[in-house]
Parts: sequence; C-alpha cells; structure tokens
Amino acid sequence: MLLTNRLPATFDPWRVMRAIEQQWNESLGEWLDTASQFFAPGAFRLWTREGTAIVEFDLPGCSPDGIHVSVLRDVLTVDVTSEEPQLPEGAEYHLRERVPQLKHEVRLPFAVDPQRTEASYVNGVLRVTLYQPESDRPARIEVKAS
Repeated sequence: MLLTNRLPATFDPWRVMRAIEQQWNESLGEWLDTASQFFAPGAFRLWTREGTAIVEFDLPGCSPDGIHVSVLRDVLTVDVTSEEPQLPEGAEYHLRERVPQLKHEVRLPFAVDPQRTEASYVNGVLRVTLYQPESDRPARIEVKAS
C-alpha cells in the first residue's frame, strides 16, 4: 500500500512554510522596509577634473522641493523625500524600485568649498558641482637650474 493512501485529503505540505513566511513578514517587514531606504543603491556617477568634482544622481519623478543637498568636508549627502502614489484600497506592492525616502552619502576625493557648491535638477537628474578650495590645491613649484 502506498503512503499517499494514509494521508488525509486536507494535507498541505506547504502550510508550515507559509506560516513561517507570514511570521517573518510580520516580525521583519517594517524593519526591512526601513533598511531598504538606506541600502537602496540608486544610480549615480562621480568624476573629477582639475579641482572640481561633479556628481550626478538619477532621481526620476522627484520634486526639487524634496531634494536636500549638504556637504561637510569631503562627504556629500543627498536626502530625497518624494510623495508615494496612492494605491487603490486593498492593493499592496509586490515590487517597488522607488522608495519614498532615499539617502546617499558619497565620499569625495577632496574637501570642498561649500560656498561654491552648485546643484541643479533637470529632467530627473540631480547634478552637484563641487569645487576644491584654492588653498587645498597642489601648488606648482618651478624648478630652477643653478
């Protein structure tokens, strides 16, 4: 006789797995949502040229009012807060690549002059231009022949 003849008709081998998944979602769901805000990669580019650093962030669908840029020594911080679209009642996300809050901290190759820092937001791209203070730039020393 086969073992399947002895199992009840309501036997569900995945019931335990679904119960574990539900328990983990209840316990860790809020924590994972919060952590994803800080570990979301987001696309950005950084390049330098003669005492100037330029950083571009791809931030489609954001409002310039929700973008906050600050710089301290050699760390650029960009905080983005955007309004999340309202879902119909009873709907929930299955996949979400954009989070309503995002924080980027980028270490720059040199300390910058915050008074000369410029930021612009055009077509979903935030471009931050940072300048190295003249006093921190290497000075060219002329070599004299004797």
